[in-house]
Amino acid sequence: MSKNDSVQTGVLALSIVIPAYNEEQRIGLTLDQTIEYFAKKQISYEIIVVDDGSKDKTKIVVDTYCKKLPLVKLLALEKNSGKGAAVSAGVVAAQGNVIIYMDADGATPIEEIERLFREIEAGAHIAIGSRALFSSETAIKTIWTRKLIGRIFNLIVNIFVLPAVADTQCGFKMFRKIVAHEIFPRLKSSRFAFDVEILYLARKMGCIIAEVPINWNNVPGSKVNIISDSTDMLFDILTIPFRKYGKLPQISNLEN
Repeated sequence: MSKNDSVQTGVLALSIVIPAYNEEQRIGLTLDQTIEYFAKKQISYEIIVVDDGSKDKTKIVVDTYCKKLPLVKLLALEKNSGKGAAVSAGVVAAQGNVIIYMDADGATPIEEIERLFREIEAGAHIAIGSRALFSSETAIKTIWTRKLIGRIFNLIVNIFVLPAVADTQCGFKMFRKIVAHEIFPRLKSSRFAFDVEILYLARKMGCIIAEVPINWNNVPGSKVNIISDSTDMLFDILTIPFRKYGKLPQISNLEN
């Protein structure tokens, strides 16, 4: 992380948004790993866990961290509204100059945040983790059926909605605050298709999007049904170009 984002500046440098639905078994480890990682960094940050109407003890687990560490915050939605809605609520509440959302299962090691942050420092408005780009420094561990369906899904997305993005669905995306707070309140997709809609709107706004190969490991217990959810997502995604968003601001104007 940049020295300019140290605690001494008095400015909140980073917000980490973690959507969680029935994650009592996994959220604790993810929080432990994240807190341990940042304990070694001189950077001011907050963690916002958004409970998406969980029916288990997710809120209770997160609340124990909130009581010990004020930098951990719990935002609880009254009912299950979908991953997109949960992430959006967390991003809108985030105060950091840079905002990242990541999955509660810890599939992407927190250390990978460095790869994204370098792209933001280099001038990108958005940096997204990619499981599809090859790099000798990274490895993807997953089952072949999930990889195959993911590739087919992304090919359709590239053809009809969003060209030249190798992996739209990886749950590890970083934004400059000024961009995130313009995009997320405009989202119409409340569930898994929201990743594509984010990038679609960002392109319309003229944002620089950097795609970065990362380490990623398939963690058992995914809430995504590869068959049924992919079908619903595909239908949702194909409607994105036909939605009415009104006049979108251009990033060049927002930065001036």
